[in-house]
Amino acid sequence: MKVVIIAETEPPETSFRQIDGRKWPSSCITVIDIALMTVSPRFIPLDSGYEGAVAAKTPFYQASAL
Repeated sequence: MKVVIIAETEPPETSFRQIDGRKWPSSCITVIDIALMTVSPRFIPLDSGYEGAVAAKTPFYQASAL
């Protein structure tokens, strides 16, 4: 089982900084809320035992099949 962090933010604010005579963009965000979510090894959300059972029965997607 893995845990991922979900963050809700305000839209990013971009400003420009003067470094070595050049203007470089710099973005900043404000975090409103964060949460933790358990996921399967394939990053399927596991909110209940039912979702865990479905994730366990679903075959792995083969990247070599592309």
